[in-house]
Amino acid sequence: MALLKSLFDFNLSIDSKLQRWFVWWCGVVVKHPRKVMVWSTLLMFAGGFGFSGAVTESSVRALWVPQDSEAALNRDEYQLLFPTINTVRYSTIMVTPPATTDEDGDGVGDADMATYEALLELNDFYEKFLAIEVAYNGTNQTFSDLCWKPDVSFQ
Repeated sequence: MALLKSLFDFNLSIDSKLQRWFVWWCGVVVKHPRKVMVWSTLLMFAGGFGFSGAVTESSVRALWVPQDSEAALNRDEYQLLFPTINTVRYSTIMVTPPATTDEDGDGVGDADMATYEALLELNDFYEKFLAIEVAYNGTNQTFSDLCWKPDVSFQ
């Protein structure tokens, strides 16, 4: 309860200080309108000049990958090992179980991914996916061979 009272008192002190500042500022605007307009215009231009050095970046790679990192420096080697097809690299798979019920009555079956059968089906799909072998540079490789794995050994 003491915390709420102290927060309430703090809120009242901020409100009263803001109210006094606005009363003072309105008095300055009324007494010196030209000075306020000139200073406001100068302040606006000063802020605008600060934005003149700003640049926009639309490349996701430049925004999220540090340019001096190993990933950025070895980009050509990565592109050689994992080429993109039509400049698209798919990395998301959406799995939905068969919809057997329509509980909300909207005419579309409601799928529940948390059922035992759906999770077993997802696990079977995962195991089949990991078992896919592809001939690459004369060797058979699986998905696990192509993925980077962090070193989890604790010394």
